[in-house]
Amino acid sequence: MAREAEVEDLLHLPGPDPVDPPEGLSDEAASWWREVCGSYALEPHHIRLLEAACREWDTAQEADRIVRREGLRIEDRFGQVQPHPLAAVGRQARNAFRLLCRELGLDVSPSTEPRVAPPPGGR
Repeated sequence: MAREAEVEDLLHLPGPDPVDPPEGLSDEAASWWREVCGSYALEPHHIRLLEAACREWDTAQEADRIVRREGLRIEDRFGQVQPHPLAAVGRQARNAFRLLCRELGLDVSPSTEPRVAPPPGGR
């Protein structure tokens, strides 16, 4: 347990020189890359995980843009209405992003506070 706390403390020290974001990332993902690299001391394997997370985020965003434009259901070549295949791609990419963030230790602990405030005057 003490060793885990040491590692956790080291991981959350600001890095000396943030690594430039990889080519091909969206502006949003590149900005998040800089924020994470500037806030945490990342080892080379963390950099690879961060790149994968950024690419999964971009994949999810692109899939969501297309699904919003084309709709959740599309007609296949036989005229049958089917779920848009990119809806599943977006969902899978968001899940991969979430898991990579957890692997990097970037997820936040669940709050003990209620997410929705009670109505005025109580229940």
